[in-house]
Amino acid sequence: MARQIQIKLPDALIEKQDEAKGNNIEDKPWDLNEARCLSWVRIGLLLFGAISSVTTITIVLWHLLTPTSWRWLSTTDLDRLSNFALSIVAGLLISGMTTYFFYKK
Repeated sequence: MARQIQIKLPDALIEKQDEAKGNNIEDKPWDLNEARCLSWVRIGLLLFGAISSVTTITIVLWHLLTPTSWRWLSTTDLDRLSNFALSIVAGLLISGMTTYFFYKK
């Protein structure tokens, strides 16, 4: 069996690292506003990604389920779009599983 080595850092070094990271939001009130702004940017990007993903998957399903006369994409465009939709679904599944297993309590 391998031995585990634990290293204890001096408290002064830990405090310097915390100060360098700027963990005290109370000292800098503009950091709180910046964090809120970045939060809204993240929410906007997530909404854009979700809406575009749902739209892409809906278009692919529309072309697979409807009659040929109702389709507006060519076969090559549909193949490209279906590959893109497949990568979206695979990415969502992998990120969901990763989130579940890393944050499982």
